[in-house]
Amino acid sequence: GTEVENAFLLACIFTGIAFMIVGYLKAKVNQANILKAIIETLSLGAVAAGVAYFVGDWLEKIIM
Repeated sequence: GTEVENAFLLACIFTGIAFMIVGYLKAKVNQANILKAIIETLSLGAVAAGVAYFVGDWLEKIIM
């Protein structure tokens, strides 16, 4: 229901924020462009999360 959808949305938001922080820290350590590092890390994280989600969904359909 709605609670599960809200929890999923919050998890996505907080995960995105975490990736943004990691990108910022990566840029600081490497003395690179901050915006580029944030976008790069957020994009890679989003792709990885999407792949993990769909693989998990697919496996659940096979197993169940």
